[in-house]
Amino acid sequence: MKYTDLANKVLLEVPGCPVFSIAQCLKDAAIEFCIKTDVWIQPIEDAIVPAGTNEIDLSPPAGAEINHVLGLYRNRGTTASPSYEKLSAVTPVDIYMAAGSGPARVYTMNDSDTITVAPTPSVSETLYVLYSLKPSQSSTSIPDYIANENSETLIKGALYRLQIQPQKVWSDPDRAGMNKILFDKALGIAIRKSKHGYAGGALSVAPREFV
Repeated sequence: MKYTDLANKVLLEVPGCPVFSIAQCLKDAAIEFCIKTDVWIQPIEDAIVPAGTNEIDLSPPAGAEINHVLGLYRNRGTTASPSYEKLSAVTPVDIYMAAGSGPARVYTMNDSDTITVAPTPSVSETLYVLYSLKPSQSSTSIPDYIANENSETLIKGALYRLQIQPQKVWSDPDRAGMNKILFDKALGIAIRKSKHGYAGGALSVAPREFV
């Protein structure tokens, strides 16, 4: 769905605001939404790692950027009956501790589009990457399923960004604060759905070790 398709719904609450400004704020809201929820997941992608190389270059679709790598896997089964073994994610510093030659066991991100594995495979092998996406600043749209299920959230996210702007015809700090609260609340719900599905998850807090 194009950002401009949602703009008319926003314009009702910010009369006089240019459509291109509304579209930009919808885009910024969509980027924040996708960054925090991991809701835009690319189908698992196979990547051939030639012998003697240890990098995988990812190619996101047009209008999108890599958000998070959610997992790197090796298929211990067959194509018809896959059985995926997950490699361990480590820091860029730790990757050097696993240097050597042999089947890849760990991975890290050098930049947003490149995965480095270790040890360096001594024979060519196929690994499988699962990652989430976010809209790029050059994008003009987001997937329909994200827009349709979260249009009200994106609208609130765009509204608070517009209404907080100073000295504009549509400036309204009080309503901006209200829309920011509604956006953040909906964002929290979307994060829980993304992580736990519609069944939800246990509302408990467990201590986490600092690493």
